[in-house]
Amino acid sequence: MSRKALPRWGGRLTTCLTIAGLGLVLLPYFWMLSSSLKTGSEVFDLPIKWLPEAAQWGNYPDALSRGKFPTYFFNSAVVAFAVMTGNLIFCSMAGYGLSKFRFPCREACFRLILS
Repeated sequence: MSRKALPRWGGRLTTCLTIAGLGLVLLPYFWMLSSSLKTGSEVFDLPIKWLPEAAQWGNYPDALSRGKFPTYFFNSAVVAFAVMTGNLIFCSMAGYGLSKFRFPCREACFRLILS
C-alpha cells in the first residue's frame, strides 16, 4: 500500500466518525422536538415512533400557559447571565496570566482550563 493511500483512508474514517458523532449529538434534539408534537400516550408507546402521527401544535400554548413560565424563564436568564459574567471575568484573568507570566506547570494549567 502506498503512503498516499493511508491519509486518504484516515480522512474518510475521520469523516465517517465525525458524521456518526454528529448523529449522536443531534438525536436527543430531534427526539425532544418530535416528542413535543406528540400526544402524551404517543411519547411512551413501544416500539418507539420517531415522528408523531399527527402534529399536536396545541402542546406549545398549553405548556406556556400552565404554571409560572415567565418566572421560570426569568430565573433561568438570571442564572445564565451570572454564569456568563463569571466565566468572562475568570477566563479573561486566566488568559492574561497564561500569556504574560512564565511559571512551572503553565502548559498543564492551560490544558486544564481548556478541558
